[in-house]
Amino acid sequence: MSNDKRLFIPPQIADVEGAYELLSAWVYGGKIGSMSRTGTPLDRQPELWGQVLAALANNIALSAEANGVDRPTMLAKMKASLDQQWNNLGPLPGRYYPPATK
Repeated sequence: MSNDKRLFIPPQIADVEGAYELLSAWVYGGKIGSMSRTGTPLDRQPELWGQVLAALANNIALSAEANGVDRPTMLAKMKASLDQQWNNLGPLPGRYYPPATK
């Protein structure tokens, strides 16, 4: 069944035992919301989260490039926005979502 609000699980990942989703991000009412899975080895390896963020940025830029956007420009603008947002971080409203149990 198709759901236009959710991304599909790539076939090469769907049947891999032990695979799990790390991030979910939503656009709603002009806002952006995100969630991340906790209770994984990444909790104690922030450098791996950096790799996840870099891979995500590259995937977004590749998708944009397929739609006619210049990939290096896209990556540079994402980095500039990330740096600005990072520097503006302070106490943020939000909520901790504990790891899902099976």
